[in-house]
Parts: sequence; structure tokens; C-alpha cells
Amino acid sequence: MQAGRIDLWASGKQLGSWQFKKFKINNIAPVFTIKNSVLYAAFNLETSDEVINKSNKINKEIHEDGTYLKIQKNY
Repeated sequence: MQAGRIDLWASGKQLGSWQFKKFKINNIAPVFTIKNSVLYAAFNLETSDEVINKSNKINKEIHEDGTYLKIQKNY
């Protein structure tokens, strides 16, 4: 992009932001949202309910206490 060879780049918000920081690209701005989507975690069918419930509990806690937003700001 900085070399003038790319006019438009489609990327997820977190990945794109991380890549811009990694490559020290500062003059990029989102112009439109192609699609908003929800991400899900998938577990192997043999994963115990204990592990799944623990993961769900931790995910809920980090959203409620603001930890998720703090992590997201790093990317």
C-alpha cells in the first residue's frame, strides 16, 4: 500500500490493525464494512463438558470485567 501498488485491502479489523502496527503503516483508514460477522469457538466432540464450560465461563468473565477490550486494543 505504501508503495502505491494496492488501492484496497480487505481484512478483519483485529488482523488488519495488528498487521499495520507490525509493518509500521500509519496512513490507513477503514472506508467501509463489507460484512460484520460473529466468531465462534469449536471444540472436538470428545472434549469434556468441564473444559467447554470452563472456556465459556472465562470468556464471559473477560467480557464482563473489561479484559477482552484491553486485549483487543493491543491489536
